[in-house]
Amino acid sequence: PRVLESTEVEFLTSLYTQDGDNAAVSGGIGTEELSDLTPTFVVSIPLNADDVLTIDVGISAYTSASSSNIDPWDSGGPADPFTASSGASSGDVWANFNGTYSHSSDDRNRIWTAKLSVSS
Repeated sequence: PRVLESTEVEFLTSLYTQDGDNAAVSGGIGTEELSDLTPTFVVSIPLNADDVLTIDVGISAYTSASSSNIDPWDSGGPADPFTASSGASSGDVWANFNGTYSHSSDDRNRIWTAKLSVSS
């Protein structure tokens, strides 16, 4: 592994779209459009030649019609992916924070890592 000499900042993103034909959210029948946008920032800060602090912060925001249909067990009865549980359009946002501290041995053959993750 290389020694991180200066702070690195990365911006990562993904966009998933589905036109809805035979969508998973409706048990494989009907049409359900879905979009998910996920921007993420990753900042790696060298504390010295052997220690690195990495902070990873991101969100995932989606919109979907009848998104609760993806859970066939939410009706309280037997699992049935063809039973609609909601017909309204919906959306949600998920946010996450990951902090990682890494320490490399002098010969770079071992790395000790501590991680803290929080999401909502």
